[in-house]
Amino acid sequence: MSIDVSNTPDMYKVYTSGRFTFNTKCRVRNTPDMSDPGIVTYQIGESVNYDSKVKNGNHFWLSYMSNSGQRHYVPYANTDKETYFGSDSNPGNPIRPANSNTSDGNATDHPGHLLGTLTDQAGADVADQTPDGTLLVMKGSFTFDEPARGRDRTNMTTANKVDRFLSSQTVYYNAKIKADGHYWFRYIHTSGATYYVPYATIEPFRYYGTDHNPGDPVLTQDSSGSISTGGSDGDSGDVNSGNTISEGNRPQGGQDTGYPTFQSQTTDFDIANNYMPAHGKATLVDNGAWSRNQPYMSATKLTHYAKGSTVTYTGKLHSDGRIWCIVNGQYLPIGKLSTPIHELFGPKDGMKHHHSKFSYTEDTNEHQPWSNIWPYTGEDANRDDRQNMLQHSSPRQELQPTSYESQELARVHDVVQSVSAPDAVTVGFITDTHFSSYNTPATARVLRQMKTFSYYAKHFGMDLMVHGGDLNDGVTEKKYEIEDVKRGMDALRLGQRPLLVAQGNHDDNSGYARDKDGYYPRNIITNTEVYPYRLGSFAHLLDTRGNTANRAAYGKYKIPNSKVNVILLDGFDQSDYYTTPVKLRRQFRHGWMHFSVQQQNWLRSTLNAIPNDEFALVVTHIMFKGLKFSKKNDFAEAPLDGTPAPGTLESENIRNILIDYNNRTNNLIAVMGGHTHHDDYSNQFGIHWIVSDCALSDRGDGKSNTLLHTKDEQAWDTLVINTSERKLHRIRYGRGKKKKQAYAF
Repeated sequence: MSIDVSNTPDMYKVYTSGRFTFNTKCRVRNTPDMSDPGIVTYQIGESVNYDSKVKNGNHFWLSYMSNSGQRHYVPYANTDKETYFGSDSNPGNPIRPANSNTSDGNATDHPGHLLGTLTDQAGADVADQTPDGTLLVMKGSFTFDEPARGRDRTNMTTANKVDRFLSSQTVYYNAKIKADGHYWFRYIHTSGATYYVPYATIEPFRYYGTDHNPGDPVLTQDSSGSISTGGSDGDSGDVNSGNTISEGNRPQGGQDTGYPTFQSQTTDFDIANNYMPAHGKATLVDNGAWSRNQPYMSATKLTHYAKGSTVTYTGKLHSDGRIWCIVNGQYLPIGKLSTPIHELFGPKDGMKHHHSKFSYTEDTNEHQPWSNIWPYTGEDANRDDRQNMLQHSSPRQELQPTSYESQELARVHDVVQSVSAPDAVTVGFITDTHFSSYNTPATARVLRQMKTFSYYAKHFGMDLMVHGGDLNDGVTEKKYEIEDVKRGMDALRLGQRPLLVAQGNHDDNSGYARDKDGYYPRNIITNTEVYPYRLGSFAHLLDTRGNTANRAAYGKYKIPNSKVNVILLDGFDQSDYYTTPVKLRRQFRHGWMHFSVQQQNWLRSTLNAIPNDEFALVVTHIMFKGLKFSKKNDFAEAPLDGTPAPGTLESENIRNILIDYNNRTNNLIAVMGGHTHHDDYSNQFGIHWIVSDCALSDRGDGKSNTLLHTKDEQAWDTLVINTSERKLHRIRYGRGKKKKQAYAF
């Protein structure tokens, strides 16, 4: 491979992550300089995870942060001799690109899949090929030539303006993001909050000042104009290429995506004196009560509400051992925090309507805002929870397996090896983790389940990691729930393998908005808001590139060097626009399923385009109307005024498209789903419809007997697809009646 560094100055740096395995002894140094005596040597066969690359002298260098927190460098290529010292999971060198246009008007080829390589108009020319939400982690400073406004999100129109920079002022940033037609800096405000400020307009291109660490958050392109994903075998891995890939004896273990970029922060909070946004009405059914100027029983009394009075509140507070409603700026006590919540039911929209009788008050909201915050959690399905405390592990630190976890990991791997054909494709499938840092010891500890899943992917190998939806529980205020999304995604990124995450009904927090905030949408996490943290992190793997009408998470991923196409569906594909308040229960994602017409048309055309000698594995959070399982799927079958709801008819259309495809090709491997928290199976229309138990220990199969700190607290699968044998093997880690199952397709 020719190395031309004639246009590249010393200390030119690109921010890209990967894993390098050495075939030559290489010395680790404190500086990227061969005269540095060094501190330790990488031996032949050893590997290093890096987060950036540097050109200095006549060498290319890998750069990484050591466990001690020191920045280290190790050479990986001699540019004079054009010799590499091993193999790179993410090929691409720190070479400054030439002018984006050559004299004959043809685009210049750029090497690899490197963020931060391009600047100025050269980057803007290809920015439309980079998904919105692409994150480039790098530190630096930027001095503005014109005023700019800091925002709480990377959106020029909908984000709140929360900060201001004047001309000649400087921002110190920790990352760059491409979003909403602009490049943005991410930075930490003096208040400790994370904000974003645009530093360039992409079209027409214009910087707003001077960047002291240049490099924009756009992906370089290969010579065909396709975005390169840096496949370890030199293939771009482009999901849209349509090239026929020779199968042969494909490499096992999957493509290492390199050391991950993390997004999460610390998430603990104390509910004492914490304002909770909640709309509703409370009726004093047993006694009257005084409002006060402060949320303390000893505070000054202001207004007396007689027995039978109904008040409209806009928020709630926990203080002085009581729950307080915010009524016209005053604090009205409605019950003691220790009093159990009793649910009452009545008809609404053809579904059950919830409200609670709390102490001496009848409340229109089903639960109090902290009824999902430990130790005040209203539902405690797992008897083991009360014997444990909330324990928070870091989503950024790799799992250190216990002895029983190590044994179970080894058992799964042994079974996988025993059933794998030479062309085997391995797909990890975990679903319904319902991660919450606050709800129960089990919902907090499920982060460990995801880290175990990731540990297997990284150390034993998977071609693809898939989360089937309901990543987070959706039971707390939006700002805390979004942080849990980041933590859950970070735990999954530890697997260092391609990752897809389906949308579940809990993921947008609409259950909280519905049941705790009186049908007000302010606590719903919109697809646009969560895009940088969830779909935006894997949209480049999908043929849709995340460019769907509702930012819906659907698309096709072709597993490299195989005949397996993974089809990701979004069963909650609806607009993020809501009225205030929302009028009907079915208008929430946490109400009924939806598959937009666009998604239906995409699925039909995508399946029709798959070659006849290739196969499809379909992933959906929620199964479809008209399928019979041992546990009923209410979302798919729920009526509306005695007739099928619109979403259920859309679901039936998806089912029929899949049936038509399989009738024509007989190449549908299976449809994988979750949602019901129950291992279930149906074989109808000649298709395997497989539903997996939830990964969370205090829900799902055997929840009352599942203890924490045992191997059975977990439940996730490794799927082995042998296309030459036309057989799918499903191997379970953790609890489940059947540890190994096989399905012929």
